[in-house]
Amino acid sequence: LLATISLGDQELARTESSGTHMADLVLPGPARLWSPADPILHVARLVLCNPEIPSCGDEVEFSFGLRWLSVSSEADVGPKQER
Repeated sequence: LLATISLGDQELARTESSGTHMADLVLPGPARLWSPADPILHVARLVLCNPEIPSCGDEVEFSFGLRWLSVSSEADVGPKQER
């Protein structure tokens, strides 16, 4: 799995995973957050690749806005303590 996140023409993060179901991406900070005054959209691209052959197959690309980011010592906890 190849995963990228871009903002405009600039690639912000890229990772390649040996699995096909999960990949971790780390965005460099500070992140540009979406707001009504600045409705910026990031673009994520996911591509299924086979490590046994030098080619990739299906891919999907979608746009999304980052409304908030948080850091927690607990897994899967949001800024309002939701899970």
